[in-house]
Amino acid sequence: LFTVRTKKEGGHASFDADEYVTLNRAVCRSGDADMIDCELFSGEETAAEVIANAHEYDVRVVLSNHDFQKTPGRDELVGRMCRMQELGGDILKIAVMPASREDVLTLLEATSVMYGTYAVQPLITVSMSPAGVIGGDPLIASPVPSEAEVAFAVFDFGDILGGDAACFFVGDIIQFLFDEGAADLLCFGG
Repeated sequence: LFTVRTKKEGGHASFDADEYVTLNRAVCRSGDADMIDCELFSGEETAAEVIANAHEYDVRVVLSNHDFQKTPGRDELVGRMCRMQELGGDILKIAVMPASREDVLTLLEATSVMYGTYAVQPLITVSMSPAGVIGGDPLIASPVPSEAEVAFAVFDFGDILGGDAACFFVGDIIQFLFDEGAADLLCFGG
């Protein structure tokens, strides 16, 4: 999975639309990535171009959206996931910042509505922060405190790629990967 996280979505990278498309196209063309992460808020035209380029090279796209300030309402979350699906994302991912347990329940409700009513693609929802803890399982909206649990979550993520629409709850994986000054550009290969 190749990911570059821009400032718009909580990272530090600064790219204009052409640079973002060019970088992702080069990664897809290289044959070194099985999947790329494309940010929904890169702009719909940009996202559509990145997705088309990836599919041209048989690379799957995790179409993602990150809100590091809040948890939007249920209808907004469902709307974003529906738009990701319409744009052609192979896997839909939303990561939000809860301020309370109620925010986590809002995310879970949005995930349930999306999964039960609209999803034809696998989806991932992420609640990022200690406020997002409902249970102790790293796959049920809780933080990921160790590399072993991240590896476990990534292994499970790989299991859903070949199946039908799947519902997948992950805790604080994104925050964990970027904590302690980790790079904005992550490349995972096999």
